[in-house]
Amino acid sequence: TCDTPHVRTASILLALVAVGLPSPAAAEPAKRCHVAYRPCLPVRADMDCPAVRRLYPNGVHLVKRKLDPYRLDADHDGRGCEPSGS
Repeated sequence: TCDTPHVRTASILLALVAVGLPSPAAAEPAKRCHVAYRPCLPVRADMDCPAVRRLYPNGVHLVKRKLDPYRLDADHDGRGCEPSGS
């Protein structure tokens, strides 16, 4: 048998496919999180509360109260897009 690094790599990739796991090349790139919010909100031009609530029904916390580039904290309490009555 031929036991070169290329053959071993191909064998590993075939084994991953056989058990239904994604190959390393097919893995999603690491998502980028906006530094202003926790939990992670994606970095994009803008986000609104309906989009945030689809990700996090209870809203998000601002890391620093005055840093709110997506303007999600309407009542300036340090939480953005929280459910009504919270």
